[in-house]
Amino acid sequence: MNLEIVLTRDRSSGRIHKRVREGNRLLVDERCNLDAAGAFDEVTEAALEDADVGQACEFCFPPATD
Repeated sequence: MNLEIVLTRDRSSGRIHKRVREGNRLLVDERCNLDAAGAFDEVTEAALEDADVGQACEFCFPPATD
């Protein structure tokens, strides 16, 4: 089985998520489902670094706890 982690950005909300690609499909965590339209773009790590506060999904990128 060939699994790969990819980043996606919802077109409607702009929120960035981690997804697991398995073959030609992306696995989705129900807690952070894609936007209502289901439209998204794959993005690079640079998009995450440039994202505004709150754009990273809290389930995919939990805040650090000290």
